[in-house]
Amino acid sequence: MISHILFSANEVITQNYTPTHQAIDVVGAGNTVSDVIAYDDGTVVLVVNNVKGNNTNTTGTATYGNFIKIKHGNNIQTLYAHLKYGSIKVKQGDYVKKGEVIGTMGNTGRAFGVHLHFEVRDYNNKRKNPYDYLWQTSNSPSPMVNKVEEKLPEEIKVSNEQENVQEETNEEKSENNEQTQEEFVQENLNEDFTLFENSEYKYISLADALEEIYVNNSYEYREKLALKNNIPDYKGSKMQNLKLLQLLKEGKLKAVY
Repeated sequence: MISHILFSANEVITQNYTPTHQAIDVVGAGNTVSDVIAYDDGTVVLVVNNVKGNNTNTTGTATYGNFIKIKHGNNIQTLYAHLKYGSIKVKQGDYVKKGEVIGTMGNTGRAFGVHLHFEVRDYNNKRKNPYDYLWQTSNSPSPMVNKVEEKLPEEIKVSNEQENVQEETNEEKSENNEQTQEEFVQENLNEDFTLFENSEYKYISLADALEEIYVNNSYEYREKLALKNNIPDYKGSKMQNLKLLQLLKEGKLKAVY
């Protein structure tokens, strides 16, 4: 391994990268919990830290629970999801160093046990295989991958089976939908964006809804959000704010860096 994402530096993959799970899930050796560290130097572009538990029925960015997204100087972004409530030590705009503790793995969002969900994305927001960025590649299988397949603790195997079943169930339920969340994201893969989501917000104040998920709620930022989300000539009107708020509640509000 050439880089680490756990402070314990003994990552064990519990679920590999696949076409339907474009990330890796990791725990510490012996199924232990660890603090999470930054993959490399970079700027924090998004933080959500208000999710107190897990909910296996969530969709969109709510599936991540508490998470951090970091933009690096090497043309990639990394995302750390399912973090423990209250454990995140950084905020949007912070510059972090490689190896710096940024939070603790947890069980928030659509998770079936404590672990870290780790994604690598390019600047077009296209997900890449994190294994290629963490481990040296070779023509033979990595000992780490063999360890995952052959010596995975039974409770982690069960957890992964549940996650796979959940993914299949969600796919079946959405077959007849006009446009699923996955299709919405796929449609916009060539655009550099992150989707904000706050489905739990019940009121009509866009500024308060943004503040609740630790997003800049200034007029200037909302003006940029409106432009990014195809709402022209933003004047802060009630109708414009309600349109933005609806997108936020649906998990379809495109962020601005």
